[in-house]
Amino acid sequence: MKTLKHKKTITKRSSFPYKVIGLVLYLLWVQPFGANHLYASERKINIEVNDVTLIDVLKQIEAQSDYVFFYNNADIDTKKKISINMKDANIKDVLDKILNEYSYRINNKKIIITAKRQAPVRTNKISGVVSDDSGQPIIGGNVLVKGLNKGTMTNIDGKYTIDVPDSATTLVISYIGYKKQEIEIGDRNYIPVTLQKNDVLMDEVVVIGYGTVKKSDLTGAVSSVKTENLPIAANTSVTHMLAGQAAGVMVKQNSAQPGGGIEIYVRGAASTGAGNDPLYVIDGFPVTNKSVEPESGNRYEYGSRNPMNSLNPNDIESIEILKDASATAIYGARAANGVILVTTKRGKSGKPIVKYNANYSIQTIAKRLEMLSAKEFMNVSNEISYQKWRMDNELYPYGGELEEDALPYKGNPYSPEEIAAAGEGTDWFGLLTRDGSINQHNVSVSAGTESTRFLASLNYYKQKGVIKNSDFQRISGRINLGKYVKAGINATYSTIFNNNVPLGEGNAENSSLLNSALHYDPLVPVKDESGNYALSPTLGMIPNPV
Repeated sequence: MKTLKHKKTITKRSSFPYKVIGLVLYLLWVQPFGANHLYASERKINIEVNDVTLIDVLKQIEAQSDYVFFYNNADIDTKKKISINMKDANIKDVLDKILNEYSYRINNKKIIITAKRQAPVRTNKISGVVSDDSGQPIIGGNVLVKGLNKGTMTNIDGKYTIDVPDSATTLVISYIGYKKQEIEIGDRNYIPVTLQKNDVLMDEVVVIGYGTVKKSDLTGAVSSVKTENLPIAANTSVTHMLAGQAAGVMVKQNSAQPGGGIEIYVRGAASTGAGNDPLYVIDGFPVTNKSVEPESGNRYEYGSRNPMNSLNPNDIESIEILKDASATAIYGARAANGVILVTTKRGKSGKPIVKYNANYSIQTIAKRLEMLSAKEFMNVSNEISYQKWRMDNELYPYGGELEEDALPYKGNPYSPEEIAAAGEGTDWFGLLTRDGSINQHNVSVSAGTESTRFLASLNYYKQKGVIKNSDFQRISGRINLGKYVKAGINATYSTIFNNNVPLGEGNAENSSLLNSALHYDPLVPVKDESGNYALSPTLGMIPNPV
């Protein structure tokens, strides 16, 4: 019998191959990054550009190197203007200069540009409870961070929690029917808030410029205009300022003279003969708006004046326009064409405030008519005379008759010698017109306490019209003294000086100045040899424009 012996063999493995493999993997991973940065540091390029877009600069770097750029258009501004001048510079130095607003990394000759990571905004968690003055929680109240688009709402217990940035300073808490509150945050993390009821809103009463009315009585046909939106400096009166400021209100100026009359139609013209003027109510006092001129009604029409010119536009706080028939329930039949409610400014509690403003503007005729000179007038008159002879004899192009069959032409009214001797003549339109101007100064003083408030204002306004001898000048003062109780003084004084010229639309002997100036020929002097105003020999019925 053979005895089989078991031989135990022990093999010792070396760790050397694994170390080699690990070293190779390490070099394969690390070496490209080191080589990339080394290549970027050693590679030299030349960049000299001025006010060139970023994408064009990147293309120049790609053309001078083996690098390719990768980026997301949403992360960088490729149209940003770059100005750089670097000679024999490292690519990395160039990239650090042009990409200082972004992050980039180099990987195997690929340059990847990304947006810089924004530092996280530190916030504080603030909580609290919102209740009414009786201690009941307010459900669904609005809690906003002032100045930021960030907010939350209170839950069924009136509680809220909100993350507030460190830069925030104020919370705004509001709810329908309650007065809005602004609460300073400070260093607090728990802020309870008690809202006070707004009695006006809780009783379903709408507050408007002329008082308060029940919500059920408000038809909605009310337009409110604030004076901060109105061009006060360029307008004589409040009616001028309403042009284009309220829907359904049409403003028409029926006289271009300084301080000229204004027609206002609220929702169109309702009458063809009884008038369409709305009722004006200034601080509760009705005012008529009949646009009349004392000298109107004779053969020379003087236009019309605006009775609202006596009110200083700088004194107006707000304007409300009642546009429907329900206004007659308040003001009667006079309100059938609408009501314009003007509320003037009041004094405010606090330290005395003095305000002064002044403005000066120039007015010119936008499209000045080009009048004929004396020579041009003579040449045109000769041409008209000749063409009239051809027309009377039905010669070409007015007919088919032959010239030998026509009556002989009597000759031109003006000879070449007369035309050569004629000067520029009289520019009648230029004698009547000029550059206008508006000059205004306004000063006001307001002060008051919680019980008594005071405001005084003084205004000087002067407009020089583009037609000579036409101007408008106003000096007005106003004092308003009000007390906490229903008592006070509201006094206004206004003086207006008007100069105007006849600007009607008549013809012949009833011609206005502008109509006469357009008809008079430049051959007529302003005055004759006797010193009297000259008349045109061909237009004897038209008065001398000057």
